[in-house]
Amino acid sequence: MEGHLFAVLGDLTRLDTDAVVIPCDFEGNVSHYWKPLLPEKRFDPGPYGHRLRDGLTAPPGEVTIAAGDRRLSLAVTAAREPLPPCEVVDRAVQAVLAAARDLASHRGRHLPLVSLPLVGTGLGGHSTERRRVVELLVPALIDLTRREGVDVALVLNDRRDYAAVQAERGRSSTAATDPWSGLSTDGQRQADDLGRLAARGALSLFVGSGVSVPLGLPNWRELMVLMGQRAGVTYEVPEDANLLDEAAGLRWLLRSDYAPFMRKTFERKHHALGHALLAALGVQRMVTTNYDPCLELALDGVHRADYAVMTRNLATGERPWLLKIHGDVKDPESMVLTRADYERLADEGRALHGVVESLMLTSHVMFVGYSLVDHDFADVAHGVKLVRDRAETLGARPPSGTALALHPGAVDEDRWLGEVDVVAMGEADELPAAPRTLEIFLDRVAWACLDQGELAAEFLLDDRYAAGADPADVALRQALEVVAANPEVRGSVGWRKVEGLLTALGHVPGPPAP
Repeated sequence: MEGHLFAVLGDLTRLDTDAVVIPCDFEGNVSHYWKPLLPEKRFDPGPYGHRLRDGLTAPPGEVTIAAGDRRLSLAVTAAREPLPPCEVVDRAVQAVLAAARDLASHRGRHLPLVSLPLVGTGLGGHSTERRRVVELLVPALIDLTRREGVDVALVLNDRRDYAAVQAERGRSSTAATDPWSGLSTDGQRQADDLGRLAARGALSLFVGSGVSVPLGLPNWRELMVLMGQRAGVTYEVPEDANLLDEAAGLRWLLRSDYAPFMRKTFERKHHALGHALLAALGVQRMVTTNYDPCLELALDGVHRADYAVMTRNLATGERPWLLKIHGDVKDPESMVLTRADYERLADEGRALHGVVESLMLTSHVMFVGYSLVDHDFADVAHGVKLVRDRAETLGARPPSGTALALHPGAVDEDRWLGEVDVVAMGEADELPAAPRTLEIFLDRVAWACLDQGELAAEFLLDDRYAAGADPADVALRQALEVVAANPEVRGSVGWRKVEGLLTALGHVPGPPAP
């Protein structure tokens, strides 16, 4: 099976991955930024943060270290003399290959995942040649994933790096090495439609537990077994059990240990790849049934905490918001698990369900990792249908949402018929690969969102990306720089619009004209 190159906006130290590649210099010095990824027994304090205790004894790119439940590989991107970008990229590719050698997924992912940053653009000396690094690295990694059958995530914590990488992937998509060959033509079209909605601010998210499954979080039946173990009883969930009632009995057995148990079970320091791809969409309105903090961890890498989590904060102004409709692990008593909890939700949460109805009536909702057979939302489906049936429309009525279904039967099509489009991630016999297909689909949605958005070329006028630009970009850059440098145009009624365009393309304004 061929692998896939993912582009991720966020913090690499928070991404759950099977192996990670980080840059170092020829003496094994590593920046302090990577401390969360370093096994303490192998690194000492160094001049830039940390240093490999035994130094580098293997060839560049072949230093691999066990770091907890992941593999760490070092890419030597800085030497006594500056390395050219092509050699930096070659060493990074060798490090990815070393990390991928005989690598197994520690979470049962269909293919193992190796992650790395945009190497060589920090202390590696190529900060002002970022575009040259991007145009060499992206095709090399696409080729590697095809040959080696491993997935690779290129993780960018700079929005302009992310835009440059996505632009390079867009150029590759017209060539023989299509970055999304794992998706059908229809799949790519459907992902592009959702990406365009996100770019226009017309998309909302509803995120279910399926997105967190790659982190090893339990489903409902697995949670029941774990609760029994914690209570000191041997427990198996009967096939015909009412899980709400079973949960109530187990919660009673746990008594005061319930809150500590739920915290230990659902608190996480890392998020999955799917969370990062969703966070990169920049959606303003998000709802989740998940207790865990994983989506927030991914959002932190994009919004820098400038968003509200409802159950802990109220949405204010123009800030993005995330509604945790079934509660939050940070407040275990808010978590919905038993029949009594659902009855409380019916009373206290009527307004919360109203939020979901409102989103479906005023935007297009993308359901991800959520089974639309849940009785909890039967009233929502009914209410949305009633309002939309009475509405006057011109032509065919568009659906109010899209469900990305992992398996057949994930959507009650009778209940949601005409209201929600269903995009299947595979047939019944392809179920083990469906979560990975979903990740590839979301990767395409994220690419299309940026490609159609205002920040698609945010790097164009940034001097750090000037080297390596193609002739058309160079010509446009030069023409726009002439406009930006002309003080006579700044009094025009149209200057504010032009200035906004220049800013969106990465122009940094100089001091005002005297």
